Amino acid sequence: MKQLHFTILIVIVLASCNNNKSEKNTQQINTDTTAFFPVNDYLSTDIEDVQKTPYLIIKKTYENKILKDSVVINTKEFLTLANIFLSKSIMQPQLHTLYKPSLFNDLSTKSITFTYDALRDTLPVRSVIILLNDETNKLKNIFITAINTNKNSTISQQLTWNAEKSFSINSSIKKENLPETIETIIVSWNDK
Repeated sequence: MKQLHFTILIVIVLASCNNNKSEKNTQQINTDTTAFFPVNDYLSTDIEDVQKTPYLIIKKTYENKILKDSVVINTKEFLTLANIFLSKSIMQPQLHTLYKPSLFNDLSTKSITFTYDALRDTLPVRSVIILLNDETNKLKNIFITAINTNKNSTISQQLTWNAEKSFSINSSIKKENLPETIETIIVSWNDK
């Protein structure tokens, strides 16, 4: 009988420890001192290039994967759309503790990959992935996943920046009592 009570006590203690771990996981803070990659510096370099060079800037708009519009846009509209990427920055020092950084060399894509994953589900920017060419260290791609929620809608965004040539903004919009809508904007300026 004493052995049964002892076994039950051990199970209760282990279960309460696991509950405490899950509560702590939702409030995690990064204590890693790994440097954060200066994403906005690289984005700003591409943006400045577009401002200085007379590229033909094309914007394509899709709704639920159907092309709705394809137009040439000016630099001002390009800047408005590119600023969406800059607004999703997690490079401010006060945010570093809220993201888990990792770095690895991906031999299959010949890329150095920086990954930053949110440690809390409440953060609007959920992840940032940066790929650099492993030989030249030049930027290849930036991928940002973000979620914005308000009273009656949730917008999930997948942002992709292809260095020196294009970017895309893919938004999945969910509103109460309405079917999900997927809007995609693709902007290209030096896409060969």
